[in-house]
Amino acid sequence: MAKLSIEKITSHFRGELRGLILRLAFSRVAVAVTALLALLISFDWYMRFGKPGRCASLAIFLGVLALLIVREAIRPLRRRWKDDEILAYLDSLDPESSDVLVNVKEMRGREGIVEADEERGAAFLERALAALEARLGEMRLSVALVRAPVRRWQWAAGIFLCLALVAAVALPVPVKTGLARL
Repeated sequence: MAKLSIEKITSHFRGELRGLILRLAFSRVAVAVTALLALLISFDWYMRFGKPGRCASLAIFLGVLALLIVREAIRPLRRRWKDDEILAYLDSLDPESSDVLVNVKEMRGREGIVEADEERGAAFLERALAALEARLGEMRLSVALVRAPVRRWQWAAGIFLCLALVAAVALPVPVKTGLARL
């Protein structure tokens, strides 16, 4: 494994988190949009909405779509994780880590470390920092983010989209008419 640095760890975490948020958001939006379209098309097919009813259906559809995009993608992506928050979170996942990540960051900064001003203290600090940095390679970043719920939503989205495709093939006239009237 390549030597990890604090900067690589935090940027890797941010990238993984961003990817998971986007995949989760896309999956949830796909499930909701597919279900809502099926519901609106069915209501229109059986109740024969007039023009105001179809406009209301379209407004509901677009409103729900916009709400979901904001709630599931934009708002979570706007949250900015500070390096200290990421390191504390990653340290909390491994009880045996003894706060390695936070300690390495603090020792590199040397702010507030009085011992670093003396020669012996600085040498001791360098040895301690080298020992902690050696443990960075043992960090398992793959367990930092739980991927199982995202995979479940991806499966659900795939199933919903396959069902929509089957419905479009099996019932082309109602689906085409419903989409055109929406």
